[in-house]
Amino acid sequence: MRRKGFSLIEVLITALIFSVAAIAIYSAFSLGMKIWRRANELSLYERKVILKMEKFRQDLRQSFVFKDKDIAFWGDKNKLSFPLLVDSEVSSVTYSLDSGKKEFLRAVKSLKDILWAEAKEEKPEPEFKVWVSAAEDLSFSYFYFDLKKDKYLWKESWQDPGLPAAVKVNLISNNKTYSAVIFIPSS
Repeated sequence: MRRKGFSLIEVLITALIFSVAAIAIYSAFSLGMKIWRRANELSLYERKVILKMEKFRQDLRQSFVFKDKDIAFWGDKNKLSFPLLVDSEVSSVTYSLDSGKKEFLRAVKSLKDILWAEAKEEKPEPEFKVWVSAAEDLSFSYFYFDLKKDKYLWKESWQDPGLPAAVKVNLISNNKTYSAVIFIPSS
């Protein structure tokens, strides 16, 4: 005798397979919607700040030890300068805060220009460009190994020869804080 239709087991297995597929599709769709919403929550300004901070990280990670006093790594609470190869040329890159104009600034000065100015016995200031506008506060701190205490510590300025192990940067812009700890591989 031939049966027409499906057995209960066949119907349950089919329902289970469709349920698993539906859950997988819903999960993928739900995750996509969360990512889309999160991406749309960031304004164009916030995206630009994040990109500028990433460029800052990239620059700092590529810094190196250079013995010339005008290009050596140094920094304080609101200003940081370090050597960097820019367009295949050794340069001094400086990041600082202009608290009056509320701007996070960046300046690049090549070694060639520095040496030329020294030969002419001049000391021109680097030409700063606005890196991030509406910067309410900017602070740097420097991570290093203290040989006397035999442990890693943070300090607010760096005048030592060589490089710190890491730099912490905190930028407050439009009432939002952007923070990063950037480890320097060549330290």
